[in-house]
Amino acid sequence: MPLCAGAAVVIRPDDVTEPEALMEYIQATGVSFLHVVPAYLKQLVAVSGWQDSRLRIVVSGGDVFDTGLLDSWFNGDNASEREGIALYNSYGPTEIVITSSSHRVSVKALESKGSAPIGKPLANTSYWIVDAQGQLLPQGVVGELCIGGDSLAEGYWQREAQTAERFVELRFNNTLQRVYRTGDRAKWNDAGELVFVGRQDNQVKVRGYRIELGEIEAALKACQGVTEAVVKAEDDGLWAFLSLDENRTTLTQVEEELATHLPGYLLPSGFETITEWPLTASGKIDRNKLVRGISSDSDARAPSTEIELALQAIWAELLKIDAISATDNFFNMGGHSLLATRLASQIRRQFNVEFTLKSLFESPSIEEQARLIELLSAPVNASNSGDDAVNDAEDMEEFEL
Repeated sequence: MPLCAGAAVVIRPDDVTEPEALMEYIQATGVSFLHVVPAYLKQLVAVSGWQDSRLRIVVSGGDVFDTGLLDSWFNGDNASEREGIALYNSYGPTEIVITSSSHRVSVKALESKGSAPIGKPLANTSYWIVDAQGQLLPQGVVGELCIGGDSLAEGYWQREAQTAERFVELRFNNTLQRVYRTGDRAKWNDAGELVFVGRQDNQVKVRGYRIELGEIEAALKACQGVTEAVVKAEDDGLWAFLSLDENRTTLTQVEEELATHLPGYLLPSGFETITEWPLTASGKIDRNKLVRGISSDSDARAPSTEIELALQAIWAELLKIDAISATDNFFNMGGHSLLATRLASQIRRQFNVEFTLKSLFESPSIEEQARLIELLSAPVNASNSGDDAVNDAEDMEEFEL
């Protein structure tokens, strides 16, 4: 398209990867139209120098365009430098010749508490939202996005099986249409525009529930202080990776707010903060490199005493994770109510102490649990005065349900 308009195409050199270097390159080459994926744009908006460029339009596509990015663009430190630069959220797979819709983003999109729309289909392109049986779904209901139109590809070169799976004929309003099944999940909003929810292959089943990871990620990104979020299925639970703003938002605050928006079965078992997201070569978040413990605190203390090491072994067996420090919170590491019951039971058996569920909630780290086990194991001094004996009894009662 730039060539059709008589413009030059500037391709980023391989050695220009840092946001500061890219901004300098944009200034030096006089780029006026920039296309960049959301994950990289989040880094670029933190860089100054926008007012010294010739940029007029920035288009971001290829991933979810969430409220965290919107807030950074319109309210970030360098927001005033971007006045007059139009921002667009675009969408389109290669099978439909890349861009099939776009939406000019405004500050009003921040009120949606979700991701920005991807707009309406461009000319000679049609969108349909269907269920698993290929039936059309009404406004507001999430389903698979199918695309048809003049720019639809014939199929995949010498890959007949994949072509037959993805390029299909569906009947809409008594008319047979050849469409591409994108595998993307989306819905129509009240304005008649499409909202991208997530990939169909990001749908998982946990404890009997079919869960849309994109729905949880969108809810997390709508929480106060969350700038980015990725949710993955881990063993028998969900694990959330987050980046937080600098306003001292805590994971506990995020958990509490999320619980007001989602039912219990959609709540992650554990939360982990990420300071630097792993990215793919195309600049998208590399979900495969997000594993539990990736953000382990380098200052965390390793278990050292005999009791702490024994507790670490129990935790590792239950949580299926080896990187556990003495200060980690059991529930932030993926512990849930069922695992908590098993942990309390194993501690009672192994250490022969009255360690209850209440004890676990009050002492969620290994070092706290070790101190409590030592206290519960300590012999009662028979020479205590009557008052001391009463106080000891009262202290012990605090650990009973």
